[in-house]
This record gives sequence, C-alpha cells and structure tokens, in this order.
Amino acid sequence: MATVPMTLPDAPLRPVRRSGNRNAVRAALVLGLYLVPAIVAYGHAWAHPASVAIGSGNGDPAQSMWYLKWVPWAIGHGQNPLFTTLANYPRGVNVVVQTSTLALGLAVSPITLLWGPVAAYNLLITLAFPLSAGAGYLLARRFTTWRPAAFVAGLFYGFSPYMVGQGLGHLNLVFVPLPPLIFLVLHTIVVRQTGSPLRWGLALGGLAVCQFFISTEILATTVLFAGVAVLVVALANPSALRLHARFACIGLGVAAVVAAALLAYPIHVLLSGPQHVSGPTPGFENYTSAFFGPLLPPSTMALSTPHLRQMAAHIGGDGAENGSYLGVPAVLLVVIGTLVVRRRAVWVAASLALVGFVISIGSHFRLGIPSLAGFGSSVPLPALRLGQVPLLQDAYPARYTLYIALFASLVIAMTLEALRARLAQRRRALVVPAVVAVVTLLPLVPAWPYPSQGPVAVPSYFSSAAVDSIPPGSVTVAYPWPDNKDNRAQLWQAAADLRFRMPGGYFIVPSGPSHAFSYAPVTLASTVLDQLALGPVPSQTPALRRRLRDEFGGWKVQSIVVLPPTGAPLAFFTWLTGQAPGQVSGGVAVWYHLRWKT
Repeated sequence: MATVPMTLPDAPLRPVRRSGNRNAVRAALVLGLYLVPAIVAYGHAWAHPASVAIGSGNGDPAQSMWYLKWVPWAIGHGQNPLFTTLANYPRGVNVVVQTSTLALGLAVSPITLLWGPVAAYNLLITLAFPLSAGAGYLLARRFTTWRPAAFVAGLFYGFSPYMVGQGLGHLNLVFVPLPPLIFLVLHTIVVRQTGSPLRWGLALGGLAVCQFFISTEILATTVLFAGVAVLVVALANPSALRLHARFACIGLGVAAVVAAALLAYPIHVLLSGPQHVSGPTPGFENYTSAFFGPLLPPSTMALSTPHLRQMAAHIGGDGAENGSYLGVPAVLLVVIGTLVVRRRAVWVAASLALVGFVISIGSHFRLGIPSLAGFGSSVPLPALRLGQVPLLQDAYPARYTLYIALFASLVIAMTLEALRARLAQRRRALVVPAVVAVVTLLPLVPAWPYPSQGPVAVPSYFSSAAVDSIPPGSVTVAYPWPDNKDNRAQLWQAAADLRFRMPGGYFIVPSGPSHAFSYAPVTLASTVLDQLALGPVPSQTPALRRRLRDEFGGWKVQSIVVLPPTGAPLAFFTWLTGQAPGQVSGGVAVWYHLRWKT
C-alpha cells in the first residue's frame, strides 16, 4: 500500500472576538503547568528564596544580582543606568557591554527593594522557563489548531537542553520569551498581514528594544534569524511576497525607526562609550556544538549513561553551554515531519532549524567524537564569517542551539497535528499522537533539581548598622579581591545598598588602548591580593608596601573590608595599613579612615 503524505493547510485565521475569560483561564492553566517543573528545578532556592541561589551566589549569579540591585539604585539616585564607577573603580563599568539585563532589573525593582537581589534573581530565573515555554506555545499556536500540539512545542522550547544548561546561572541567556514573540509579530507583518502594519511595526520595534536591554547577544542572533526567515519565505513563494511588499515594508520600516530612535544612545554607549570593548569575546572557537551533538545526552539530562555523558562532555565547552541535544525520537520526528507533512510552514521552520544547527557547530566541521576529531575538521562553516561580524562575534556558536529548539518545536507541533488529522476517523486519533509526544519529550527530562544550590554567604556586617561607618560614596577595598574567580564582594556591596565604591569586580572591561576584551584590568592590588588568596603569602617588603600604599592612595581608598578576619589576611592588611582593624564583627575585619601618606 502506497504511503500517502500527510497534508494540512496553514492554521486558519481564528475569530478576533473571543471569550476573554476563557482565554485567560487557558493561558493561566498553560503557564501554571509550565511553572511546575521550573519550581522543581530551583526547589532548594525556593525553600529560602532570599538567601539561597544557584552557585551559592558566586560567579555569574552574583554578577546578575549586582545588576538587579544597580537598576533601582541608579533610578533612585538619578544616575545614568548605562555607566557607573561604583565598581571597577576608578575606571568604571560600561553597563551596556555587560550581561546586565536592565529591563529585567527594572521589572523586578519592587522585589529587589523589598526582599533583596537574591529573591529577585530567583524569581526571574524561575519564571524564565514557563514564560519562554509560554511564548513558544503562542508561536506554535499560529501554525496549529490543536492546543496539545502547541503545548508540546512550548515544553520542547522552554525546557530544551539549551534552557537547562543556561539555567545554571546565565539569566540573560535563559530568559528568552521574546524571540518567539518577535517571530510571531514578524510572521504577521511579512506573511499573515492582518490588522494595521503601523501597530505591528510598533510592537516589533518595542520587542526589539526590550530584548536589547535583556541581552544584546540574543537580539543580534534573533535579528540574524529574522533575516534568514524572510529570505527563506521569499525563496519559497516569491510571487506572494511581492503582493505583500507594501504591508511588510511599512511594518518593518516602523519597527526599524522605533528601534533606531530608542536604541541610538545605548548602542553608542555599547560601541564607543567609556569602557567599551572592541573585538571578539574569547572562547568563540571553544563553545561549539557538533554533528552528533543532538544524539549525545549531556550531564544535565536525567536519562543517560556514563559513557554517553563522557562523550557529550567534549561538546559545548562546558555543561552550561552544551544545548545541542535533541534526542533520537525528536530528531526522527523532525526529519519525518519535514519529509512527509506538506506544509510550507514546516519546510521553513525545518530550514531555519538546519541553519541554526550548522552555525552551532562552529567555524569548522566537528563530529563531536574524540576518536574522529580530525574527520572533516578542515571544512569551513558559516560561523567562520559570523565570528568577524560585530555583535554576532560575541555569540558563541553553541548558543545558536536556542533556535534549533525553537524551530524544531514548530516542526514537531505541526507534525503531531498532521498525525492527529490523519487518524481523525480512528479510535487512536489521540492516543498515537500522545504516545509520540511522550516518547519525543522523555529523553529531554532534565536532571533536576539543580545540585549546585546553596546559601548566599554575605557577612552580617553588610546588612547591619555597622556598615554605616563607611562614608557614603567613599572607596572601599574588599578582600578577597573581586574578579571572575571570586566575586562574592559584589554581593557584599549590593547588601550594603551600594553604599561604597569598590575597585575590581567581575565585569567585561577593556584591556589596553585597543579596548580588547578582558574580565578585569591587571593592577598591583589585584595581582598581590590574588596571590594572598591562592598562596603563598606575598613577601612583605618595604618596596611592595610603598607601591601598594601609593596605588590605594591614588584611588583614595578610605576603608578595607577583609574576610576572614583572621590568619594571613588579617596580618597582611595590618602590615599594609600599619594599624589594627577598627572593627572585627559581623564576620569581617574593617579598617576605617585610612590615610596613605608614606
């Protein structure tokens, strides 16, 4: 018996007038279902949301928490939120260059002011999953009439291995509900063309601006895929595109004007403002996917074997960046759906997923199997050129797996709906698609809750009245020296309501006159204090003491805060200052009112 390809027309236009209450209940139910696994993921943190976090509040989470505190503080103090000298003093921090999520900081400012940046961070990184899944559901609903198929698409996108990996602490990369909404509006402007092009253009421009202030990297890659999507649609149906050109030009033109007007100054700060960075982000060649990546489950997945995890460990660069896994059932379903379901939307989505897959592999072909590492490694791929494009050169190839998950989810949704339509007159009309959906999603069950959750260690000194002894706006040196290896001091500063300015910090800063990428400028203090932390204790010579005192004097340092308040650190700073600490309490030793004349 010959196989009859499954066919299904594009989802029909649904009536504009619907029951608002019914839609609200459905939306709440969908988001509620998506929220459950997200709460499981961060269950330890939600037991104590204001004091427990991923990574115990060090590294990238501490960096994000600092930005969440910075936004309401800057607004309340009338400061420019795009630049500050509160950290990395005296050079300062170009906030636009950072992974600063300014829009999210503004949205949760009340939470930050009431319960602190740890609670705000936990709320945002938890909501990232259901909100992203919900947006994926809405996009899938544009191309399906069967809600369960769209629900599966939302699960596939919002809880994909990309999301599970980035959920380890990259708030700017895991909070991605806007890309599906951008593609939804783009589809309305270019293909569907209902309503007012002016209104849709305003919506698209507004979404782009919001995404810029969440992650410039995600905006850049979303714009890239938006361009590819328009090109694929044009190639698939050039005559229809010509008929729709006027509506599309108005909508896209309005979006471009809105985005350009609102982002002109922030982009200027990003590209040429104080402390801007030029050139690529280090690691472009290291954080890549591989040809066999979709078939090898990483350590973030619950269903795997030690051997498969060992093989997957060679992909992505680290556990957080390996989001290439899809699972054998999902790969088969996407391939079969692309070949069998006769819908232009399926072919377009599959083409975009394939583009994302090719880019994710990196600048040269990689199989992802160590024993075959040399096979095809000389074959150049498109990422080789993207690595030379401003803004796109900051996006690691492995992070394009976000778009593989998004567009594969659309193919999966439309394939499930087509399967249901094919079996419409049979008893298994619902059973077979449901079984296929479960088999597709089962390999993607994450290994949750995240194991790396613990108390955020902020000495009680910084939340007590004792910290008021540090003059507001004065310069304070914190030990351990804050940098990309240990940035707990940024949380200390946030807990003290950003009362003092602080040299150092975990930030993206320029290095030298070329403004090349760096995580911290090298200073005498950073070098010596890192050595003090790692050992051996620096030789306490008169020359070293004089040079350190000159550097601290140049920065006008008035206070020093040291943890732990015992042992080698206490002895070293007592030697450096020539006096005992003015206070030892709240878990730290503090020197006040310092003078540096030798």
